[in-house]
Amino acid sequence: MTNYKDDIAKSACSTIYDIIDRCHEYLPTQWKTRPWTHPELNHGVDLLASEEALNCYMSAYGEMHSVKCRAAMMNFPFDKLKGSIEIVDWGCGQGIGSGTIVDILKQHQLLNWVKRITLVEPSPNAMQRAECNLMKIVQGNIEIVPINQFMPATETSDNTLNSIGYTYTNVIHIFSNILDVATIDLARVAKMVASSHGQHYIICIGPKNAAAYRIEQFCSAFGDQQYFSCIDSARFDRTKRTGHSFTCITRCFAYNGAPLDFGKMASISSSAEKVFNDYDLQLQI
Repeated sequence: MTNYKDDIAKSACSTIYDIIDRCHEYLPTQWKTRPWTHPELNHGVDLLASEEALNCYMSAYGEMHSVKCRAAMMNFPFDKLKGSIEIVDWGCGQGIGSGTIVDILKQHQLLNWVKRITLVEPSPNAMQRAECNLMKIVQGNIEIVPINQFMPATETSDNTLNSIGYTYTNVIHIFSNILDVATIDLARVAKMVASSHGQHYIICIGPKNAAAYRIEQFCSAFGDQQYFSCIDSARFDRTKRTGHSFTCITRCFAYNGAPLDFGKMASISSSAEKVFNDYDLQLQI
């Protein structure tokens, strides 16, 4: 990890795309053309430990996550971002979602308003990388708060997140490829998000697979919301490096403070279909 930290710090990387490309460069030849087949990845859902697996994940999934995140932000109400901003990246992995949001805010000349980025991630190795990546992108000018814990789950553990305190006027919540994890307690997460403090913008992104109904469930708890991004695409885009087709679902809204209604979550039923990974051709079929 020290080598990665030092190399990223000394590199010319200035965006999350630069860092994704650099991770690809680190890969040994055997993984360069098919990084998603690395045995440690398990279709992108396992906690990663080795440097090689972390690099493979960034090479295989980094572009997908970032492209979806950019699509979700296309119609974001930037004009309503008045005052200080904080970002919370739930299940941040290596910081792809928050890194992309930072790049977007920079393009809209809003980065100087970002005061804090909170990273929630149970994998210590992925968390260390997320910190390195975000520190490089923001040049050390924004407070980075790492929370090395699991998100609330149906089965509690000693290392489970219980609360997050919000300080600044605007809070951007990023849920990138995390809400489809079956063990996460969506109701408890919604309670943490629905704070009366400040204005909350909720960005939900994931693959359009059999677990996508969980994004719908999560958003339904917030009542009737007006989405500024609502994408449903089984053939959304292709990766530039491998030409692989990938899917996308987004549900993004500015939370209007309506009372949480968990009864609506039960009305959105699960699918009996198998959950396929974005690199599985069965997902498109």
